[in-house]
Amino acid sequence: MLLNSELRVYAEAEHVDNFPPSHSRLSCFLLFESSSRTNSIHIQPSMSSDTWTQSISQILGWAYFILWSLSFYPQVLHNHRRHSTDGFSIDFALLNLLGLTSYTVFNACFLFSPVVRTQYAQRHLQSPEPTVQWNDFVYALHGALICCYLGSHFLCARFWNFESKPQRVSNLTLVVVLGCMGVVSPAILWVLVSVSWEWIDVVRGLPPGPIEITT
Repeated sequence: MLLNSELRVYAEAEHVDNFPPSHSRLSCFLLFESSSRTNSIHIQPSMSSDTWTQSISQILGWAYFILWSLSFYPQVLHNHRRHSTDGFSIDFALLNLLGLTSYTVFNACFLFSPVVRTQYAQRHLQSPEPTVQWNDFVYALHGALICCYLGSHFLCARFWNFESKPQRVSNLTLVVVLGCMGVVSPAILWVLVSVSWEWIDVVRGLPPGPIEITT
């Protein structure tokens, strides 16, 4: 027990090269002040654990991008081998296209939009950097393009010399697609006239890709 002493803690943020501002180094100084002498202890946490965690996250992120991206191609090859889309649902193709297109827009906004990124930082002061990574954006964009290509197998069957049974989009799928579009449009208008909503709310209101993919 220290008598006639005070314990003061000083924290100083120091920028670290090659790291974003949210990953600044925190240096702590403990000062023990007494009537006789003043002792200081400098504690400087290591960044090795954070760097290791980021590396693992990047590796796993690109691994899932590769595996999920490869999963699109068996259906493409299967259609071309048979010159037919029989057995492949047009509803599934349309819902995939809807989900991955919205997922692409979602990731693009969090990666490239200064407005959305600023609004995210204002709402998450302790972690102002969005968690969206480049592998998320590339995966969504690649998937959306593949879905467009698969959609052309239905719309341009003659161009691909496909002999397929005609399919029509189900009423339920039409309701889902039109419903998603109907939700986003009023949200955009509401942001323009309201002060309680921001653009980040519109982006978060986009239909999530994984839900449509598993439908």
